Amino acid sequence: MRRSSLTLLVSGVTFATLVLMNANGNEVCGADLPPAVAPEPLTQAATATNVILLMADQMRFDVMGVAGNPVAITPNLDRLAKEGALFTKAYSSTPTCTPARAAILTGLKPWNHGMLGYGAIAHQYPLEIATYLSSFGYATHSIGKDHFGWNKTLHGGVPHGYQGTMLYDGIPGEDDNYDQWFSQEMPGGNPMATGLTFNDYRGRPYALQEFYHPTAWVGRHALTWLDEDKNTDPFYLKLLSSAGPTLTEQSAK
Repeated sequence: MRRSSLTLLVSGVTFATLVLMNANGNEVCGADLPPAVAPEPLTQAATATNVILLMADQMRFDVMGVAGNPVAITPNLDRLAKEGALFTKAYSSTPTCTPARAAILTGLKPWNHGMLGYGAIAHQYPLEIATYLSSFGYATHSIGKDHFGWNKTLHGGVPHGYQGTMLYDGIPGEDDNYDQWFSQEMPGGNPMATGLTFNDYRGRPYALQEFYHPTAWVGRHALTWLDEDKNTDPFYLKLLSSAGPTLTEQSAK
C-alpha cells in the first residue's frame, strides 16, 4: 500500500515540483537533498527514493498562495513548499511545449536533445529517465499528459521507457485513455462542453460534474496505482494535469 505517498493530491491540484519519499514513506525535505551529481547504481531497494513528479499545464509560477497571490487558494501546493523546498529562481530551458517535455524526458537542453522549436518528440532517445530508473529496479508509470507521441497502430502512447501509461493528452483525434473512458461513461457526451479551446487563455467553471474532469480522472488513477499491493518496488510516478484554465464545479462555488 503506497497511498500515503500521494496524500497531497486529493484536491486534484498539481504543480511542477518533485515530491521525494524515502523507503519508509517519509518526505525528503529540500535541505536533505543530495548534491546534483551523477547517480550511483542502486544496490538495495531499501536505499531507493520514491519519486512523484507533479506537473500542471498553463499555470503561472505565482498562482499559489505561498507565492503571495491574494486570489489563489492552494493549500496543498503551499504545504509542499513549506515542508519541502520552494525554488523561486528556477526556469524552464524553453518556453515551448514539446521541447520542454523532451528536456524533462532526457535531462538535456533543447540544443542537446535536438528540439529548438515546437514539433514531434522523437520516438526514442539514447537516455530517458524512465528507462534509466527501470534499470535500477524502479517501477515507472505515467498518468495524464505526456504529449510524447501517439501510436495509432498500437492505439497507445509512445512509452519512452515507462512500464505503464494512462494518458490524457487532450489532443483532438488522439482518442487516448481518458477519451475512451469518457465515451463509455457518457456516450454521446462532449468532454469539451466547457467551450474552451485546447490552449485557451480564458477560464470558466467546468460544465460537467467534477467526476468527469480530466484532473479528477488523473488523481483517481494515481491513487489506484499507488494502492496496488503489487507495487512493492521503489517507484517513479509522473502525473500531469492538462485541462486548461478551467475551474471545477466545487471551486467555482
